Amino acid sequence: MSSHRLKVGTGRWQKPSAISFNERTCTLCLKLEDEFHFLLECPLYKDLRKKYVKKYYCKNTNMLTIIELITSKNETVIKKLSMFVEKKFRPKK
Repeated sequence: MSSHRLKVGTGRWQKPSAISFNERTCTLCLKLEDEFHFLLECPLYKDLRKKYVKKYYCKNTNMLTIIELITSKNETVIKKLSMFVEKKFRPKK
């Protein structure tokens, strides 16, 4: 849906022209700032990840793991994942 503020999505709307896909990188790690990087890799969110995402998902970082995480039927896993995402994207006061 791309209804987030990760550079993988927002880079396409930059003016006067879109940022090249491979240049939509995290300012901290210089890796592509996509959902995978945000949820499982970026050190900036390490503390949030420890609090809200089971170690299992963080140890086995691959596409199957992220698919398993975001399609989980476990209510607790989904609630914690949504709290993780909400904490990142909550507007700063």
